[in-house]
Amino acid sequence: MFGGSSSPLTYSRYSLADRQWYTADIVGVIGGRSMSTCYDGDKYIYLMGGIDNIKEWYSDRVDCYDIECQQFKHIGTLPYKLSNPSVAYNKSTQSIIVVGKMDSVGNRYQEVLSFNLNTLKTSVIIKDLKLNSMSVCAIDGHDGNVYVLNSHDHTFKRYNLSTKRLTNLSTPPSSMASYYSTVLNDRLFNSLIFIHFTTQSMRYSIKDDQWIQSSQAFTQSDDIVCACILQD
Repeated sequence: MFGGSSSPLTYSRYSLADRQWYTADIVGVIGGRSMSTCYDGDKYIYLMGGIDNIKEWYSDRVDCYDIECQQFKHIGTLPYKLSNPSVAYNKSTQSIIVVGKMDSVGNRYQEVLSFNLNTLKTSVIIKDLKLNSMSVCAIDGHDGNVYVLNSHDHTFKRYNLSTKRLTNLSTPPSSMASYYSTVLNDRLFNSLIFIHFTTQSMRYSIKDDQWIQSSQAFTQSDDIVCACILQD
């Protein structure tokens, strides 16, 4: 966990070995809140965007954290400043896929970006996703797909980043909430989990193109902002 409203200059890690939390200062890069992260499956965690808690500046940062030596390093910048982008590591292209979210005046970025970790340069993969303020995105960095749930017109679509093909998927159930705070990619069950903190969560089966209501319900006090799936 990196930064946050109450602790913007620290990060915390949970040890599965001794089941304890450890907290340390963020040194070498800026802290803040509303930044997004992704893991490359090896030794680096990448931090993208975010907001400075003191000056309320939005950030275009691309930083990395080395989990072995526990050090931060600034490696590049995005073309614009934003908070809470959807991000995923793409192993085949050695890049980070970024679907932009909000800027400082509430504009929603429509582009899908690719930040190349070898050249440290950014390219635009898709120019217009036709997102609105309530759209929720999920990225499958392995298959190169971006999933977009749009609550305004009650649609669910998939964009393939290689072919640029748009596919209309199964219509979400009418019982779904208007907004989901977190989307998890469950590769073990080939599905996406949409988490909402006042209603029951929903699971979408990628293989079967089918929506399933989850048995897990969260209360607003759970305050689900970020989460990840741990699989053995």
